[in-house]
Amino acid sequence: MLDLGAGAGRHVLELQRKGLEVVAVDINRDAIALMRDRGVRDARIGDIDAAGIEEYDTVLLMMHGIGLVGDLGGLADFLDRVRSRLRPNGQILCDSADLSVVLPTKWEEFGGLSSPEGRYLGEVTFRLSYGEMEGAPYPWLFVDAQTLARFAEAADFSFTVEARGARGSFLARLIRT
Repeated sequence: MLDLGAGAGRHVLELQRKGLEVVAVDINRDAIALMRDRGVRDARIGDIDAAGIEEYDTVLLMMHGIGLVGDLGGLADFLDRVRSRLRPNGQILCDSADLSVVLPTKWEEFGGLSSPEGRYLGEVTFRLSYGEMEGAPYPWLFVDAQTLARFAEAADFSFTVEARGARGSFLARLIRT
């Protein structure tokens, strides 16, 4: 199993406790150090390429981790790249949120999927801050289930919504066909 954007390793640690082998990958060196301190056995710095040439049964992108692709173009590229890392019938488990539910007035104001600039409304820019510290802005994607299904099917994945949560959130399963 591969956990991309593993952060502090919360999911990895639970999966390890259940006896599963998990490779944790994150781009943040501090996150890697924290995961190792917490007991994650295989924590690697980088992106999907840090996962090596192994094939996986499951790729996790939890806590809205699919957003790390940045935009819809990045989503298409990511699905093509991860496909080669999955065994036949391997799966991607990811969650996201439908911004039409979270921001219905913006969705209606802009007439659906596009902003006035012609950009998909789920393509956002984040900047994290804590006290006096402020990080650099970075792109993030909140993709609704219908759009994710369209991209998944174009990349030869089957798509199902496994669960729905509050405020438009959902858990999706994409299976390599």
